[in-house]
Amino acid sequence: MSLLLVITPDVLRYYQRYRVCSVPLDEVCFEHRGLLRCVRERDEQGCVAMLQRPLKSIRGFSRTNNQENHSLE
Repeated sequence: MSLLLVITPDVLRYYQRYRVCSVPLDEVCFEHRGLLRCVRERDEQGCVAMLQRPLKSIRGFSRTNNQENHSLE
């Protein structure tokens, strides 16, 4: 928990600066509701599928920005 308290401000600043999460709010809410439905239904494969999309997007963002040599200021 202490580590999260230390790194969270920098992570949020980085996300905002480089627009990591530029998905429209209505789409985010739809995805979160879908994930919640899968959790309620104990649909493990559904949860995995719901989480893969945003993680894939973040991995792509990370690759692109590492190639462009962005630094964490």
